[in-house]
Amino acid sequence: MKNQPSSSFFSMIDFMEEEKKWMVNDKISLTKILSLNGETDTLYLDQPNFTSELDVFIKSDINRTSLSGKYSVDSLVSSGKLYKIIYIAKDEKVNTRKLSIQFDSQNKVERIDIRLFNGSPITKNVQHLIYRPNIGYIIKDEQYFMGNKDEIMVEGFFKQKRR
Repeated sequence: MKNQPSSSFFSMIDFMEEEKKWMVNDKISLTKILSLNGETDTLYLDQPNFTSELDVFIKSDINRTSLSGKYSVDSLVSSGKLYKIIYIAKDEKVNTRKLSIQFDSQNKVERIDIRLFNGSPITKNVQHLIYRPNIGYIIKDEQYFMGNKDEIMVEGFFKQKRR
């Protein structure tokens, strides 16, 4: 592992904007499985609004001047190629606690893994986000309120339409 300069981080906003472009251009549909405390429902979206679908990923972006110095950065290199970049929050006040980006052998993003935390004396919200280009995403949300826990999971699977 070696440290990377912390002046700029991976831009989730730029990456997701590019993802939205190809999804709209290629007319990608979405199968969405929603689960609340184990009860599931499935939706099929022919023309999904990817701006709202990917919003939680965009909001987890850490590439802001105000966050400079608030993350430690490590990178893993395999066979001379960048394999993974991991950002870990040094400040417990930031919502995005961990962000890791895994790359394939062509240096394209293969998987994004994000851990988010929001809390107050009364409530706590822990989210685990996974994004896989061309495949889909998972959003696991655990909400704690006065001793009760709700678990929400959203799984989205991308599908290219036949022409």
